[in-house]
Amino acid sequence: MTSDNPFQAHLTSNSDVLSVDDLDIESSLMSRANSNSSSGLSAQYANKSSEDTVSELQTDPVNGICNQQDISLRRSVHGVNELEGEKPESLLLRFIKTFYDDPMILLLIGSAVISFLMGNIDDAISITSAVLIVVTVGFVQEYRSEQSLEALNKLVPEMAHLTRNGATETVMASALVPGDLVHFAVGDRIPADVRLTESVHLSIDESNLTGETNPVSKTTEKIDGLTSINQRTNIAFMA
Repeated sequence: MTSDNPFQAHLTSNSDVLSVDDLDIESSLMSRANSNSSSGLSAQYANKSSEDTVSELQTDPVNGICNQQDISLRRSVHGVNELEGEKPESLLLRFIKTFYDDPMILLLIGSAVISFLMGNIDDAISITSAVLIVVTVGFVQEYRSEQSLEALNKLVPEMAHLTRNGATETVMASALVPGDLVHFAVGDRIPADVRLTESVHLSIDESNLTGETNPVSKTTEKIDGLTSINQRTNIAFMA
């Protein structure tokens, strides 16, 4: 399970019950898993009523998923509920790669070499300096983005409270599957992108996602039409 932009989201009000936002029945799990993007999923379910969401995910709004085989199937299709990241290369290798990944940078380097060979030392130095500045700035920005993702992974809660087969239990957040009925309360972090189905005066701090300093009031009502992430008030985003 992924998110559109899964930043920190602390609850600042009363408890809530919700259903994990993702795909549906066995006969179409594979095709929909391959065709839907994470950004489209939250928009898709924001436009659905909670009743339609429960029906499409083939879950129960009171008892949750009641079939262990169904849980295993959903997990085999969608994988574990965690953010994926590639094994990082060494910083030096990644910095060197930035020089030949961009054709424009290669063109500028070629121009600098030609200028040097023709005796235009000042031009060669100017072009080389410009290339170094552009590459360094881009590399630093990319590195900071990766560091933010690593920090985000540390914010994701390890455990989640849910109801399966009518019983409330606590499981690893990575074990959540589409259709799980998840519970959270004041101070909890959100263990997955979820479509809210029941709430009581719920507000969530999404400042890292939207930039808004005030908590966002949440609702269970469906939202008509296309909306940006910060307007999907019936969706709670992971972490």
